[in-house]
Amino acid sequence: MTPLEIALLIILAVLVFGLLGFLAFRELRKNKEGMPLVNPPMVPTDDTKELQQSIAKLSQDLNVAMVKSFAELNEKIVKQNNEFGEKMHKLDSELQEKINVLSKGVNEQLTNSLKTSNDFFKDFSEKLGKIDEAQKNLGSLEDNVLDLTKILRGNQSRGRFGELTLSNLLNSVFGDYPDGYSEQYTFKNLSGETIRPDAVVFLPEPNHLICIDSKFPFSNYETLLDGTAKEGEKEAALKQFKKEVLVHIGKVAGYVVPNVTAPFAILFVPSDGIMWFINTNLSDVVENARSKNVILASPSTLHPLLATVNFFNKQVKRAENLGEIEKALAALGDEFRRFKERWTTLATRIDSLERAKNDLNTTSDKITKQFDAISSASIDKIDTVDAIEINPEE
Repeated sequence: MTPLEIALLIILAVLVFGLLGFLAFRELRKNKEGMPLVNPPMVPTDDTKELQQSIAKLSQDLNVAMVKSFAELNEKIVKQNNEFGEKMHKLDSELQEKINVLSKGVNEQLTNSLKTSNDFFKDFSEKLGKIDEAQKNLGSLEDNVLDLTKILRGNQSRGRFGELTLSNLLNSVFGDYPDGYSEQYTFKNLSGETIRPDAVVFLPEPNHLICIDSKFPFSNYETLLDGTAKEGEKEAALKQFKKEVLVHIGKVAGYVVPNVTAPFAILFVPSDGIMWFINTNLSDVVENARSKNVILASPSTLHPLLATVNFFNKQVKRAENLGEIEKALAALGDEFRRFKERWTTLATRIDSLERAKNDLNTTSDKITKQFDAISSASIDKIDTVDAIEINPEE
């Protein structure tokens, strides 16, 4: 039965019970109004009997319907309870599964976070170790700088430092052309005196070579940079430094020997800072060096100068070999012409031999045919063999 039918039956039952209650109430009211308690027996009529029977049947049907409805309702409630239980179980399973997935994701994120944190702290510790190592290296570098300062305080050690810097610079420029320079090279000047600059760079005729000296005076320059020096001490150091540089320029000017060396020599200053100081504060020293054909050069200016000289030497070598190359090409051209003439002669003879070979093949075929005819006794088929003519000139 549908819920609508169940509701109608309930309403009908309510109406029947209400009617019965109304009848009972009316009888009770009559008794209260003085009616005798014992009514005379009523003679049931046919209508009354039929009504009683209808009421009894209706009550019976109503009871059956209500029992059936309650049974169906109970069955539906049980079914819905089962469905609800199944849905709740399914929902619980899905919820548990989602909780497991979420828990797994949270655990993975926590694991990754812990791993990332561990990696970060590990990397941080390594970087701290590198910083400590760098600080130790800075301490070592500071010691090396102090050692270098001590080295530069001595004239002999300063000279070696300049020679080493110059040697590295020459090697970097002339590495693929080691014959382009020489260190501690000796030669004689016009007076027969032996001269030995720190290095020379060889040039083509007529200049021969460029002399380079690297023994630059540093002692008083250190006083100029000393922050604790007094103003009078710095002025005296500047004058002494200028004097020493001028004396050294005069010494390097003696490396210029006519018809032996280039018309200039190079005074190598192993520090770009000192070179900048001289150009900025001692312009008269630069003019003095120029007047004596001495070029002041620092590492940053000497390198391009030497690279230009190296390139010039290579071009001169190529130019010197150009005549030999032209002679070799001319001789190769003569050989090629002779080869062409001999090849033409050989080709002509090959053509003559080819024609003679074809004639021999033709004669051989005729001889073979006649031999076959003689062997078969067919004398009438025998032809005269053509004579083979060979040009004796070929």
